[in-house]
Amino acid sequence: KPSFAVDEKGFAKSDLYSDHFALKFKISTDPSPIKKGFVSKIFKKDENKANKKISEQSYKTADVDTLFDHPEAVPVVIEKAVVILKDKHGFIISKNHRGIYVYDPKNSVTVGEELDILVRRMKIYKDALEVSSYEIINEYGTKDISENLLDASQLSEARSGDVFAKISGRLERGYLHTPYGKIRVYSKKKLKDGEYNFENARVKIYKRENQIVVE
Repeated sequence: KPSFAVDEKGFAKSDLYSDHFALKFKISTDPSPIKKGFVSKIFKKDENKANKKISEQSYKTADVDTLFDHPEAVPVVIEKAVVILKDKHGFIISKNHRGIYVYDPKNSVTVGEELDILVRRMKIYKDALEVSSYEIINEYGTKDISENLLDASQLSEARSGDVFAKISGRLERGYLHTPYGKIRVYSKKKLKDGEYNFENARVKIYKRENQIVVE
């Protein structure tokens, strides 16, 4: 006699047959939709990664000097730029000791962070060139920012976005007189005339004239 006799729902028709549960299944040559979707998802993810890398490689690389010389040549990638200063409106990145301000009040970077940054757009704000749209592509950890600051001997070449490692001289009537020239000094607190040594002094433009901002 047969081991099983089942009804249309797959249940045994009688207790006279085998006491084992009946197995009901369907054989099909169609691929499993679950596996197909899973595999497709994996390949799609890998494809997206590959496309992203290709997209990143298609951008030209540049340094900060290039941005100032050809601000219209964006988008470009600045590789291994270092964040050397941060304030409530954005931050400054430096490459080869030259800096540029990046406007982004909601940024999450930290001072000393080394990164590859894709510069998408530039703008002029209060006579100063700055980055207005960007994307961080890679992050490499943190570095000592002193390696990326400007030397005081380059005072005549300084521009908005640069940060002097150290600059010293005699302050007279709002100007710091150094062995390399003079520059206006801005400070929230009133400074008396005399000898000063400033560190991490940021260069900004005020009425089309360079000045250093000191704490």
